[in-house]
Amino acid sequence: MVIIMNATLAGGVAIGTCCDIITAPAGAMWVGFIAGTLSAVGFEKISPYLADKINLQDTCGVGSLHGMPGLMGGIAGVFAVYACAEEFNDDYFPAMVKGTKTDQVMAQVYMILFTFFFAGITGYSVGFFCRTGMFSQPDILFKDDDHIHDVVERYTES
Repeated sequence: MVIIMNATLAGGVAIGTCCDIITAPAGAMWVGFIAGTLSAVGFEKISPYLADKINLQDTCGVGSLHGMPGLMGGIAGVFAVYACAEEFNDDYFPAMVKGTKTDQVMAQVYMILFTFFFAGITGYSVGFFCRTGMFSQPDILFKDDDHIHDVVERYTES
């Protein structure tokens, strides 16, 4: 049931990028269906595979719930602009005010690339920061008791 619940949420993540562009209910349903399927496969197959092969621990399922459906939604946004741009005024899309439909499609692609670049840089930076010694390695991985007790002790002393 957890996988189904997350797949349902993934549909909302994916449609969020292009919900104002897709005007037909069938298009929105297809985006949600594909994102939900992708999320379920991610939770059931891809996450365990990555944990086994490269020791990538996605304990909260962020990759399967937000990452893959977000990328799919960005790609759906590119296709939605390409397919539905004629249904809107020329000033609806920012890049089409002075440009063409191709300019808006490329703006969508650039934002997908920018998002991946920014996510990679910030993720690497936070990981590097956590390894510098600010946080101690817990005795048991994926259990926060050591850190929680430290925080509780700090606040109860004052």
